[in-house]
Amino acid sequence: MMICKNFPIEGNLKNILLILEWAIVLFCFELAIVFWLRVKQKDISKLKRLQEKAYVWLFLGFSIMWTFIIIGDHYVYDSILRERILNTGFLIQVICALIFIYILEKYRIFIRRFLFTKLFICLLVPYVIVIIFFIEYGSIFSSFFWFIFVLFFITYIKQLYFDLYLKKKSYYRLKNTFLKLLPGVIIVFIGYFLTTRIVVNMFGLIPRLLGDIVQLSGIVFLYSFFVSVPSFSEFEWQENLESIFLIHKSGLFIYKKLYKQESNGTDDSILSGTMALIKMMLEEITKTEELSIIEKNEKIIIIYPGQFLYGIVVADKDLESLQILLQSFIDAIENIYRSVFLKWDGSLEIFNNIDRIRQEFFF
Repeated sequence: MMICKNFPIEGNLKNILLILEWAIVLFCFELAIVFWLRVKQKDISKLKRLQEKAYVWLFLGFSIMWTFIIIGDHYVYDSILRERILNTGFLIQVICALIFIYILEKYRIFIRRFLFTKLFICLLVPYVIVIIFFIEYGSIFSSFFWFIFVLFFITYIKQLYFDLYLKKKSYYRLKNTFLKLLPGVIIVFIGYFLTTRIVVNMFGLIPRLLGDIVQLSGIVFLYSFFVSVPSFSEFEWQENLESIFLIHKSGLFIYKKLYKQESNGTDDSILSGTMALIKMMLEEITKTEELSIIEKNEKIIIIYPGQFLYGIVVADKDLESLQILLQSFIDAIENIYRSVFLKWDGSLEIFNNIDRIRQEFFF
């Protein structure tokens, strides 16, 4: 068994370490509470509530794990008892991470159905055996869960953003999100490694002090990442999209694409009513140069004013993905047809290729 010669922690740095490590516990616990309060909000969607609930388990598990680490490393003299306390904390964190992944995979398939949940469970069984019979290796074995966890997040973000945003738009949003995720994960991992007993036994308590500071910084990055991750409801933008209209600022309709109406066989009177309603709303917001979102007859109408056109999306839900796609669609059309719009004589035949452009952004 590995001899932990620096435990329990004593000396001049003990109080400073306790302050920093209890700060980690309290900060993570507060984050769990923040997400729990968000879960309780009435105006939050069901799928967004599912995400927030998953984050509660993740931060709560990290907070509990560090509570056990503090107790074991600072107050317990018996080495066997310390190992049992530490591995109990590690096991709780693993279980909370398992619940976190299960909740996310319950709604969305990542590569295969419950793939990462099954991987966690497959590792969990031998991990329990290790902490029962070979407890001195428990902390080392628990590090394998980190690799699965990071792999899951890379898969999650990649699939989420490539489903939501297309081509260059997807690339830049994916890049910006990883700028929050990867530093957070790496910083927390490095900070945690610096606090392990192996490092402390070899180099003393200074690395642990640095590790505590680094972990607090990494947790801030991760919180920023979790807050910015879109809701699962954004996955359903295709199911919620009802129709797209393009109207020249002179008032002429130059393009329409109906989704649900085509599949349901909606008659012309309903379509005419929808177009009249859109024209009426445009008259009310002609002075607005920003994106507008209007709720009418249990439908969401998103209006984006370009330089020459109004882009309108009619949908069942107000989704950020539809707003972004609409803006990108209008910007692309105005760039392609800019010279046409400057000298447009009212002919619609020149816009026959708009449907092909629309397919590049929507479907």
